[in-house]
Amino acid sequence: MAKLKKSKISIIVLILSIMAMVTSFFHSLKDDFIEKVETEFVKKPLQQEENLTMVDIEHLPRNVQKYIVLTGAVGKPKIQNLRLEFDAEMFSKPGAKPMISDVVQYSFFGSYSRVFFLKTSMFMIPTQVLHAYIGSSASMVVRIASLFSIVHLSGPELTSTETVTVLNDLCVFAPSAMTDRRLTWREIDSLRTEVTFLNNQFTVKALLIFNERGELVDFESDDRPDVTGKPGRQRVKWSTPLRDYKETGGMFLTSVGEAVYHLPEGNFSYGTFRLRKIEFNLKEFRDK
Repeated sequence: MAKLKKSKISIIVLILSIMAMVTSFFHSLKDDFIEKVETEFVKKPLQQEENLTMVDIEHLPRNVQKYIVLTGAVGKPKIQNLRLEFDAEMFSKPGAKPMISDVVQYSFFGSYSRVFFLKTSMFMIPTQVLHAYIGSSASMVVRIASLFSIVHLSGPELTSTETVTVLNDLCVFAPSAMTDRRLTWREIDSLRTEVTFLNNQFTVKALLIFNERGELVDFESDDRPDVTGKPGRQRVKWSTPLRDYKETGGMFLTSVGEAVYHLPEGNFSYGTFRLRKIEFNLKEFRDK
């Protein structure tokens, strides 16, 4: 009888331990996201706001100047941080059904950081993705059912790759940050300019493509390979076609963008992002 009672106690302890483990993991990736963002706000409090002027952008190529003016950035406070919300469709492979996703991202400029959190469903299982680019390192975690990490990447190759993503965000959503002296420029013609970005020990390049109206309509880079280990994607061009410019958050910005790998067998658009909301120069983390 004593053995049976002891066995029951052991089973109860095991069940409680499992429940505790599940509870500790549940939403832990979201908790990591919140913790990282809150830490960045502590490290990078808002400084006194300063408006962007035409003098600030006069060293830039003419097509970049035209784009910045078009967005309405001139005369507004320089962007120190931003918060983005997207409705997204993600694709695991060409021809696959879209995974409907919800994205929240915080970006900080000057001392660059980017924290990106995505919620979706993969094979009907809740899935979360956390990208973090902070200082001179980046990481990526994919977790299913809030329990099991099926991808956990970090290291210099990922950081170099994510430096391109940071540059993309800067050009697309924070035009005033294009005045950063860590960016160097080479104007190719009236609609194309090459930009080189040096952040810490990482140097990446991209081609900015504009239309006649001055809108940035594409961003191409050979410095953002797929680092998830999928065959044939290690060294391919990455681009983000942009469209549907509109007033949002007090700026004139693209509202729809894609993420495309230019594979040997054809272009693969693995994500479409529709901007739901953008906010600038926040003082603290905001969940909604």
